[in-house]
Amino acid sequence: MWDPPAAMEAMYCHYLPLGQAGGWLVLARVADRCGAARPIGKVTAHFGQVVDVPRAPGTMVVATFSLASPLSAQLEGVLLKPPTVSVLADGTPYRFITGTAGDDHVLSAPSALGYPTGYAPTPVRRLELTGGGWAAGHGSATITFFAVPVNRH
Repeated sequence: MWDPPAAMEAMYCHYLPLGQAGGWLVLARVADRCGAARPIGKVTAHFGQVVDVPRAPGTMVVATFSLASPLSAQLEGVLLKPPTVSVLADGTPYRFITGTAGDDHVLSAPSALGYPTGYAPTPVRRLELTGGGWAAGHGSATITFFAVPVNRH
């Protein structure tokens, strides 16, 4: 769900499920069924701070992230590789790729999405960023939330 985020949104907007067998889902390409995103919230939080995700019933909720990195993490990223950042989505840890922070990350989707359980995104109600060279309570991330309307097709 977090890797790669823009691909997940594109799949939900441009593909409908036709059926499933075992662990496979057969998809069919359709015209774009997502409308224009409208902002529904923005918050700046420290690493380790829990953020409530706004709800927008009947829409897909997505978020973009803008992260501030400490100088030590920036140097580490140039010399080696960037420090690991994780996101806790309702307490479940996921790897967060800082290079895709500005992409739309799907946090919830309406039933109009039409994807069966296990293939639709699990709604995220609270999230928290950790790592990235920051101690809890330091550093910051600006998270912008959007509601994206989805037509059933």
